[in-house]
Amino acid sequence: MAINAQKFAGEFISALGSSGLSGTSIPLIGNAIGSGFAEYLSLGVTASTVDTGTLGVGTGQGLPGCAVLTLASVASISPQQNLAFGVLGTANSSLASSLALAISNCMNYVEIKSFHPTVGVGYATGSLVPSSAITYMSGSFNSVSLTGTSLQNLLSAICTTIDLCLPLTIVNIPIVGSVSNIPAQGFGGGALL
Repeated sequence: MAINAQKFAGEFISALGSSGLSGTSIPLIGNAIGSGFAEYLSLGVTASTVDTGTLGVGTGQGLPGCAVLTLASVASISPQQNLAFGVLGTANSSLASSLALAISNCMNYVEIKSFHPTVGVGYATGSLVPSSAITYMSGSFNSVSLTGTSLQNLLSAICTTIDLCLPLTIVNIPIVGSVSNIPAQGFGGGALL
């Protein structure tokens, strides 16, 4: 499993279509969101962990435990952000449900590779640390010629929703490395693959 822009675009196109949104721009919007989200996760999001175990240096690899949490958080946060940026009417609830489904499905492809400088064997618990989604996703909207005030509002609503939801993601990673009998705690970090 890995972050894959084509798979992500397919998830967003499918979710937008299944929620009742239609029109010639839906595949373009789905492709732009999926490509931008993949780039954002690869370059703009890290994992931060609190580590517990034994003294040493370790690494970990795992999946973010987030599908249900992301689905619930996007479904609750998205309508508020959509309204704040002027996405009104039936499009608001359709967009919120399709975003929740697509983001949740995309996160099932994501792996985290982590490094733990003070714990050699143990367990890491933490969360995802986002930067700003709009920095990474605006280029994908521009690359498929999606412009205009309403599309910029849509982009802002989507990016703000993603930025608010990702820190709610729970990360649980087993740590494997040098072995010791001395208990230790510390902090680690990781990248999304």
